Amino acid sequence: MKLRFLTGGVIALHGLMRIIFTEEYLGFIYENFYSIVPLDTVLTVGATIIPFFEFFIGLLIMFIAEKKTPIWIGFVLSIISIIFLITAGVYAFLMYHSVVLLLLGMLTFQQQRAKHEKVIL
Repeated sequence: MKLRFLTGGVIALHGLMRIIFTEEYLGFIYENFYSIVPLDTVLTVGATIIPFFEFFIGLLIMFIAEKKTPIWIGFVLSIISIIFLITAGVYAFLMYHSVVLLLLGMLTFQQQRAKHEKVIL
């Protein structure tokens, strides 16, 4: 339970910070990813929607313990972010996504183990 709140809290807080500091986040996106996705509209829409999506995924992970879907969406979101960061050469931001992937992996393992223990009992 603590791992679930930690993981969901980290993801939700990261999304919330992106929402609060939207102008800085959009500047970061344009500066680093315009060469990868040269369409202003796609960058703007993506950079505007993803923080809200990340925030709600974090909340779902925190408050819906039995469901795997938010965890898998978190995995996909982090992997896509890692691919963009590596492609753009922005390696300093890989640490956050690496930690999130580790936490999501541990949470998945914990859920599988709990499910297995329920079946045995």
